[in-house]
Amino acid sequence: MASGVIMAMTLSGDSVADILVGLRASGVFPAGKPDTIEQGVKTLPAGDDWFQVAQKRAGTFMFGEGHTFLFIRQPDLVKVSLEGQVIEPVALLGKLAQVPFELASFTTFHHDWASGRMDEVYRGPSFGKLHSPLGWGCAFRGKGHQRMVSRRWLEFGPWRMLHGDPDTTLLQFFDLAADATTALAQARIGHERLIAGLLPETDPEDIDLQGLYSKQQRKLIITVKARTISAKELREAAIVRRFQSFGKDQPIDNIVYVFVDEAEARQHLEAMWLHGFEVRLIGDDGQERRIDEGFTPRVQRPAWVPAAG
Repeated sequence: MASGVIMAMTLSGDSVADILVGLRASGVFPAGKPDTIEQGVKTLPAGDDWFQVAQKRAGTFMFGEGHTFLFIRQPDLVKVSLEGQVIEPVALLGKLAQVPFELASFTTFHHDWASGRMDEVYRGPSFGKLHSPLGWGCAFRGKGHQRMVSRRWLEFGPWRMLHGDPDTTLLQFFDLAADATTALAQARIGHERLIAGLLPETDPEDIDLQGLYSKQQRKLIITVKARTISAKELREAAIVRRFQSFGKDQPIDNIVYVFVDEAEARQHLEAMWLHGFEVRLIGDDGQERRIDEGFTPRVQRPAWVPAAG
């Protein structure tokens, strides 16, 4: 838990209006009426109808002269920043149940990361689309999970993971009681791992994944013989599955990697399992058998994660 800090987050989803209504109901929202509304080069006084304006128009709504504000980009993104807050992930997860977001990014409250007072200036990676850089955590809800190569990627990462309703996953990247240097060392590991499994927002349309399409199985089958499958290829295979890159006439429910060498298959099994792919091995009898079913990698949580999760 961290107290007396700035809690800033970015949330994206289908509707800014619905996100704002949910945030207000949850209490994760500025108190009172904003002083000004910044829209482009104009700064206007906020009227009594400011909330209705916020639901329909883009702008920055400033509450005082500090760091409490709402930033809105229509039609799908809200940033909220609140001063003097207590950050407790379990409690926040419960509050976010009222907010219909898909992706949420929580910035760091350690300003030394970017101030130049440390040995480096660190700015975390981002989900894109004006999302804030990753800091102490992030969250996925519903179809927001589709931005990852697989939900399994979230289940087995170097972070604290919390589940909430409805269908929400919150990740915490560092011990909230740690100093700035320690927190950065902890967070960097999780940031890098998460982004490695992040899919683009749209189909890049320049992927040339070679395989045999099975209409009966609705799967793309890739046979592996004496080669190493790169992380780049696995990510591209997940993109093909996510965006149905072979077109509507060749729907792909999953990617199947078929190995002829067992040692080679075992070498790739964990990475492919984390991507949610099927892994098959051709036996001495010439029959294909799945070896991914029943496989579960070991969860290696950081030492700072509470034993109860």
